Amino acid sequence: MSSTEFLINFVLATLAVWRVAHLLVHEDGPKGLIAQLRTLAAGTEIGRALDCVGCMSLWLALPASVWVSRRLSEFLPTWLALSGAAFLLERIGSEPLIVERLVSTETFQSEGVSNDELLRTESDDPGHGEPGDV
Repeated sequence: MSSTEFLINFVLATLAVWRVAHLLVHEDGPKGLIAQLRTLAAGTEIGRALDCVGCMSLWLALPASVWVSRRLSEFLPTWLALSGAAFLLERIGSEPLIVERLVSTETFQSEGVSNDELLRTESDDPGHGEPGDV
């Protein structure tokens, strides 16, 4: 197997491991079968693995690394690299962190409080008066 074939197989295996891990952990599957599987396995070691994309990618990368590895000496690093790459895909594709205000702007305005104390208003600036002032 050439290094180009290895790279193509590695990328394909990474995508496959991520897709199946994501399906098992985050999706209900066709007719809710995956959700039922997670419900049945709840409270067991398998159930805990089904709650974690990193755990699932580690187990799913095992057979994929047999397909990708060219030599026995490459098996272990390929296994861990496939799992790590699939987990990175999950982290990259996860929902972004959303920072929300604790107090709404309307609350500040209704109480007459300005929430932009770092911004200078025209009335706060002693060096500049109204236009036309000398």
